[in-house]
Amino acid sequence: MVKVTLENVSKSYGTTKAVQNFNLVVEDEEFLSILGPSGCGKTTLLRLIAGLETFSEGRILFNDRVMNDVPPKDRNVAMVFQSYALFPHMTVADNIGFPLAIRKTPKVEVDKRVREVAELLKIEPLLNRRPRQLSGGEQQRVAVGRAIVRKPDVLLMDEPLSNVDAKTRAYLRSELKLLHKKIRTTLIYVTHDQTEAMTMSDRIAVMKDGELLQVGAPENIYEHPKDVWIASFIGNLPMNFFDCVLLDRRGVRVIGGACFGPQSPKNLMELLKGLPDGAKFKLGVRPEDIDISKSSTQGMTCEADVQLLEPTGDSLVVTLNVNDELMKARVNPGFKLKTDEHVYLTFDWDRAHLFLSDTSSKPKTTEQHQ
Repeated sequence: MVKVTLENVSKSYGTTKAVQNFNLVVEDEEFLSILGPSGCGKTTLLRLIAGLETFSEGRILFNDRVMNDVPPKDRNVAMVFQSYALFPHMTVADNIGFPLAIRKTPKVEVDKRVREVAELLKIEPLLNRRPRQLSGGEQQRVAVGRAIVRKPDVLLMDEPLSNVDAKTRAYLRSELKLLHKKIRTTLIYVTHDQTEAMTMSDRIAVMKDGELLQVGAPENIYEHPKDVWIASFIGNLPMNFFDCVLLDRRGVRVIGGACFGPQSPKNLMELLKGLPDGAKFKLGVRPEDIDISKSSTQGMTCEADVQLLEPTGDSLVVTLNVNDELMKARVNPGFKLKTDEHVYLTFDWDRAHLFLSDTSSKPKTTEQHQ
């Protein structure tokens, strides 16, 4: 039963700041994902928690115990690496049981725990094989088995699904989520894949350039991103952004175009209360919140030309040219469109996002004003 607390944690390599003033509490038995682009400091943070790196500043606590000077072997932390790091000369059973064997655990107990873990992970038939005889997904299960066999207080995973194909990755996401419910340990999962973070986590900590930007439940971060960068990073397709200016109380104009104004939607104007005329801001609309019509309709937002069609099976991704700016919309797969066709767009204003240009850290969404 361990709660992990990071207080003002920093790590520098010379003049390079890998982690900066990082503050985070991971609750006992929580599945928390640290999400961010490559090179943002995610793995460094994980290694600090494991005790594999020393702190430049700050401290880490397991419950109320400060762990800064506690060696890795005494933290009861297990880590699953991106490369799996299995011993090629050992069988699956020996790989899984290795953490117990080096602690001089009686062989009978080791065998019992290995069988229990193999049954939990559904890899009993593989116990006598060696890593080279396994698929990527099977090797991943063995690596997880080796990590959980000694019942760690904290389980750390560093991009464990990045080396498997897309179909296996989708299957293993579900497996890992179910596994966490069974082993009931505190799990910190590092990934650059927002789909992994969104589908598996209780909460997500979004990280960029060594800093923590936002923490929250997946749906909260998706629906209420803190700034433009998070809004563009979260989502299978990036959010569309428009640089806008408030004309006056009548409406809004997109900079460089005539979209939206002068008679702009009432709930958009409600968001802009308190801003002076001429105020600049970014308007964000996700591709799935755009409706495409072949004829002008009441409440229509703007006009566009179809530039590219990308069928994905479960949907059709449409690249649109709006006043010489490209944007994307996602529609049902059966919707018939042609390249260069002139169409009319309607935005779902109840799900629009507004980011003030001077701060970009104080967004609003129209749903907050219902």
